[in-house]
Amino acid sequence: MRDDGYMDTPGTYRVSDNTAVEFDDALEEWAKSARIFLLDLAGTYNAHIAYGELAEQVQEATGIRTRSLMNHWIGYVLGRVARTCGTKGEPLLSALCTQKTGAMGPGYGIGVTYARGGIAPENPDAHAAAERLACYREFASDMPNDGGTEKILGITRVKAPRAPKPVPPQRAICPQCFLQIPASGRCDQCD
Repeated sequence: MRDDGYMDTPGTYRVSDNTAVEFDDALEEWAKSARIFLLDLAGTYNAHIAYGELAEQVQEATGIRTRSLMNHWIGYVLGRVARTCGTKGEPLLSALCTQKTGAMGPGYGIGVTYARGGIAPENPDAHAAAERLACYREFASDMPNDGGTEKILGITRVKAPRAPKPVPPQRAICPQCFLQIPASGRCDQCD
């Protein structure tokens, strides 16, 4: 059993005094912080951030931490950011946050529905590329003269076709008893 005080820390807590924070209140604070950070990030053409980096950033900025795994809460934070963007008529800042590979996470489509209504995009990576470009056009001060291009960041894995399995050679069949002839070439039954 641990004796380092780990279990004395609430699941979601304020770092300054180790007091518990309601999870919904923490999500709201993290969403406000994430929006500010993503607005700043959108000011640089082609900038984006991984989920884990943003999670650390918002916990550090707010002084509120959680023992919950990031994948259990970061989608809710980005969903709130997306909803705010939708309310303000802005491009989705949540599109700037990706997996380490650059691909969009499974929660991205949920954020799109929060912001725009309707259904989640069929191709989240392509949708996010368009939203990122819209973010840069809206907020970036270093846009290229041609207006920039959409970039799908995710690594697309295409499986190489496999070579067909070789067909094992067929052994000869004895014309009298119709059994396979062994490697010796002589039928054990008939010869």
